[in-house]
Amino acid sequence: VNGRYDGSSKFPKSNRFGFFPSFSLGWQLAQEKFMNWSDSWLDELKIRGSWGQIGNQAINPYAYTPIMDSFRPEWVVNGTLPTSLKAPGLVRNNFTWETVETLDFGFDASLFNYRLQATFDWYQRDTKDMLAPGFEFPSVVGTSAPLQNTADLRTKGWEIS
Repeated sequence: VNGRYDGSSKFPKSNRFGFFPSFSLGWQLAQEKFMNWSDSWLDELKIRGSWGQIGNQAINPYAYTPIMDSFRPEWVVNGTLPTSLKAPGLVRNNFTWETVETLDFGFDASLFNYRLQATFDWYQRDTKDMLAPGFEFPSVVGTSAPLQNTADLRTKGWEIS
C-alpha cells in the first residue's frame, strides 16, 4: 500500500496538491501446502494484481496565468520591424492534476527447475481529467478556448512472455 501527496507550482494555489494512492497484492500459490502434489515440476506460480494512481504535471508552467506574448508584426516603422505585444488569451484558474490510473492483473509461472518460465499481464490505464480546450469559441472572440480538465483516455492491453 502506498500513498503519495504531491505538490506542484504549475497549478493554481487552490489545486496545487494531490493525493495519489496505490496498492498491490500477490499470492505465491506454489508455496501453499495444497500445491505439494506439483513440487516435482512446478517451481513458481504467482498470481498478482495492482491498482494505482499518479498525478501528471507535464504542462507549461503557470498556464493558469494570463500572459502577454511578444511578436514581430509584418509592418515596418522607421525601417525596422517593431516588437509588439499580444493581448493575453483566455485562461481558467481552476484546472488541476491529470490523474493516471492503472489496473493490472497477471501471473508468473516457472516449471521444470526454472527451465520454462511464463509471465502474463492484463492492464487498463485511464488518464482522467486531461487538460484540453474545453469547447470551441466563435471566431469573433479572437482567441482559443482555455485549457480545462475535460478529456479522458483509456488504454487496454495484455503482455505475454
